[in-house]
Amino acid sequence: MRGIIAEAVFVNDVIPGIVESGWQHIKIEGDHPYDVLLRKGALSVRIQIKLQRLEKGVPKLYYPRHYKVGSLHVVEVQKTRTGERATTTTLPGTDTKIVTTEPVTVKTRPYSFGDFDILAVNMHPSSGDWKNFRYTLSSWLLPRRDPDPALIEIFQPVSVLPDEVWTDNLAVCLKWFEAGKKNRILAEVLHQKKAKKDFL
Repeated sequence: MRGIIAEAVFVNDVIPGIVESGWQHIKIEGDHPYDVLLRKGALSVRIQIKLQRLEKGVPKLYYPRHYKVGSLHVVEVQKTRTGERATTTTLPGTDTKIVTTEPVTVKTRPYSFGDFDILAVNMHPSSGDWKNFRYTLSSWLLPRRDPDPALIEIFQPVSVLPDEVWTDNLAVCLKWFEAGKKNRILAEVLHQKKAKKDFL
């Protein structure tokens, strides 16, 4: 449900702000590794929308012993599949059985580089504002070291404050994409093996 809200806010409140610069929202159907498709002339941009990761109801921090507390949170970049779980219950004192269903989200596998172009992270868990997003290019995300560096690392650091790799303005991120700008978020973290136990 929270993911649906984040996507709806993105479509209804964020996209209108970049229409004047020539971007169009293209409706998509079927199963894709991205949530939103934008087009500007011959250029297309695929956007994946995620929420900050919560742990015990609190926004999870990224390597708190190595970075200023509260400066970096976590976004979980992993494919999910939504389905339903059916439960059969017998009504007390009768032979009548009823079947109820509840939505279930199943984590499947990591994304590959090339599955989408921009990652939009909704910061509502820490800010309380559904319109608060951070944006970065997918090519700047940390890769997995094992077993396949062509896959995107599942847990990514997301900056609470806008910086050189995370912006709170979609238009800025789109300009990064158009310019083919190169960067990488916190690549040095990959070499801090001792820090891993602080994160998990």
